Amino acid sequence: MQSMFTLFAQNSDTKKLFQNAMAAQQSGQFPSAVDQYQSLLKQSPGLISAWVNLGVSLVQLQRFGEAIDSYQTALALSPGNTANQTNLALAYSKKGD
Repeated sequence: MQSMFTLFAQNSDTKKLFQNAMAAQQSGQFPSAVDQYQSLLKQSPGLISAWVNLGVSLVQLQRFGEAIDSYQTALALSPGNTANQTNLALAYSKKGD
């Protein structure tokens, strides 16, 4: 697993895609953010922050099952991360499980 900074230093396209996905997410364009995070993760599947932000965007779209999958992947990459555990619990709660 590479750190986000190492990855961005090696690949400016990855950095730009992440920034574009974040901008879409922050402006409430969640379908676009989801598409961009998914594209990014095909290139860089170890990027934890992209998995988490994908989960956040999916929750906003009420796609809770997919959000749970994203948070579980983030946790697998960063076991014990309490923020990710909280996000996962909230997604389960919203889904009704």
